[in-house]
Amino acid sequence: MIVRAGIEPKLIIDEHCADPYFNASNFVITSTTQQTYDGVGGPIPFTEIKGYFRPRNVQTDPLPPGVFDSPTLRQQDYVFRIPDKRFFRNRSMQIQHPVTPDSVIDNRLAFTNGAMSVNHVNAGPANSSAHWRHSAAATKIADDIVHKMYGTTGRIYSYYWGCSGGGQMAQAAAEGQSGVWAGVIVICPATRGNPAHAFQWQGHFLLAVPQAKREHLMDLRAVGHGVDASNGLSATEKTLLYDGLNEEEKSVLNELLAAGYPLNELNPMMWLKPIVGTDEIFHLDPTYEDDFWSKPGYAGSNPPSYLTAAKIDGFAPITAVNRDAAGAVVSVQLDPAAIPPVPPASVSPIGTTGQRFYVYGTDGRTRVVDPLQRSDAYGALSGTIDRQTGLLKLSGNNSPVLLQALAKGGQIRVTNRFILASYFYPRHTIVPGYYQYDQYRNADGTPKYPQRAYSVADLSTMRSGAGVLSLGNIKTKVMLFQNMSDFLAFPSWVAGYANSIEQTLGKAKAEQMLRTYYQERGGHTNAGIVGGVFNQALIDMMAWAEKGVAPKPSSRWSFDLPNTQVILSPDAALRKGLQPVVEVTVNGSDHARVAVDEPVKLVGTLQMPPTTGQIVQYNWTYGTATDATVLPKPQQRVNISRTISFTAPGDYIIRLAANGQRSGLVDPADQTLAQNFKEVRVIVDGPPGSTQPNGTPTKPSIDISGGAAPRRQ
Repeated sequence: MIVRAGIEPKLIIDEHCADPYFNASNFVITSTTQQTYDGVGGPIPFTEIKGYFRPRNVQTDPLPPGVFDSPTLRQQDYVFRIPDKRFFRNRSMQIQHPVTPDSVIDNRLAFTNGAMSVNHVNAGPANSSAHWRHSAAATKIADDIVHKMYGTTGRIYSYYWGCSGGGQMAQAAAEGQSGVWAGVIVICPATRGNPAHAFQWQGHFLLAVPQAKREHLMDLRAVGHGVDASNGLSATEKTLLYDGLNEEEKSVLNELLAAGYPLNELNPMMWLKPIVGTDEIFHLDPTYEDDFWSKPGYAGSNPPSYLTAAKIDGFAPITAVNRDAAGAVVSVQLDPAAIPPVPPASVSPIGTTGQRFYVYGTDGRTRVVDPLQRSDAYGALSGTIDRQTGLLKLSGNNSPVLLQALAKGGQIRVTNRFILASYFYPRHTIVPGYYQYDQYRNADGTPKYPQRAYSVADLSTMRSGAGVLSLGNIKTKVMLFQNMSDFLAFPSWVAGYANSIEQTLGKAKAEQMLRTYYQERGGHTNAGIVGGVFNQALIDMMAWAEKGVAPKPSSRWSFDLPNTQVILSPDAALRKGLQPVVEVTVNGSDHARVAVDEPVKLVGTLQMPPTTGQIVQYNWTYGTATDATVLPKPQQRVNISRTISFTAPGDYIIRLAANGQRSGLVDPADQTLAQNFKEVRVIVDGPPGSTQPNGTPTKPSIDISGGAAPRRQ
């Protein structure tokens, strides 16, 4: 697998070893400055050190044979921020991906917790290989600097976390090293197949389900509109969900939901062209495309109607090859009559997305490829085509092998077969141990579909993870932090990884090394509404690693199968985790329809999971108006109710939000306010024939900003 991934062999990294490339002798310090943090908890003087690991000189130190990428090829920039010795409590913190030159760990978070920050500041798509390897080296270098600065020798407890692709690297770090980091927090991770498969499932859904039907589905899951997957789907909800879909569309929706896509977050932010993890299939699994369209067991051999409608495929003869003054090929003239047409938008949403240009010899059968290329240049020309004139204008990086093969009488295959085939790739690369793939297994566990010899998604994971595949063999304390509203890293994937850890370590050892926390409302982040929960989890991690204080129990969840939707109990004592639980109804439901001035009754329950803290504040929000109540005495459970009416027609969203905190503080200095909310809908009808002040008929409005405030009874 490592050979196919084209990366260096996996290193065994611990607190004592020296990386053969990322080490102190290859780290250059460019500046050292004295600064002061003046925010909350300050003033705190600190030393900022900037430096970098030198990039490899491939002329004098070439990559080993078969290795195509390495983090050593690029300069790796770091910033260390070390608080004054009076404030330093032998801790360090490091965040990984996504980061920018201005994105470092918040000084308040680090310094008020007695930690220095170790910040990698030039990560990005072009620099995403094996981040955690040099992260470990940077942590050790920072530790050595502090020991020399302060004349100390004791252990510095280091903590590492990352979100998305950084979550994937955090997984690899937790399994690939020991002793460097005392704790790792994996946030909304791109777990194994998830980076590629998530976007492939979404592309398949967009291809198969017309826009009007997708918009209807998205409207159904809005609060009070009939479908709420948070507690599983009732028979009535399933009827609403599938009404109007044909059998092909139902099947594709089921496939997306069984993959774990959170139904309650169904939204227009999907991509026909997968963002990551698909283009690699083109050169790492080059026979997949032809196999898909020709072999039994693949959808392309007996395509559904939407796949046939979207397909672009045809051969256009080359009538001329045009070169610039230096002799370089700049464009190719094709016979415009032979270029395949673009399907109309009425039958295909994809248009020319993913269209590729393959080079064939004069026999029309021999395709030209360049096996040395590790990109689309392996087998496709980069450029744009004018279907009216037949001119294919080249651009970008094209393989010399393909360019040299261009000749009058040859042919260019204009096709989108690859991207269409890629949407089905998850069926043929089942990830062991993950519930999302049960839909692709027979009752006896065997695959329903032909399986590829290896998974390109796994190769990509290993490249990012410095050879680590993340099979659950963690070597340090780990917290998995996942949000229920994450439609990029599906919530159920974390459950699959937690299951892998338990199977690998055994239940007893996993309990000693793992916690899994689910949060409602948060998206693909550890900030925003879940920021306080994350900060509390980090503090709990430090107490766990340094003092042996066991953190609060993991969240408890179940699945609504066969759609792999994560279900959290409305009872905080059963749900556990770190976030307050909020329940609210209007007239006993999630929606009500009333007349102007007709009262509705709101009933809410706010709970903190046992021993995790107390509710300190709750807020009612009606449109843009918020009514906040700070409890005179914090409580673990709060029951509230009120009756209100509205003075004008409209479509109103009412939100009940709760703030909880471990020690019962309303505004904690350590930013550990745990938050959550839930909403209900009230549609207020006006009397027949009533008009608005401007004389137009009154109509309920989805946009409630500036709407009439409620009148409390």
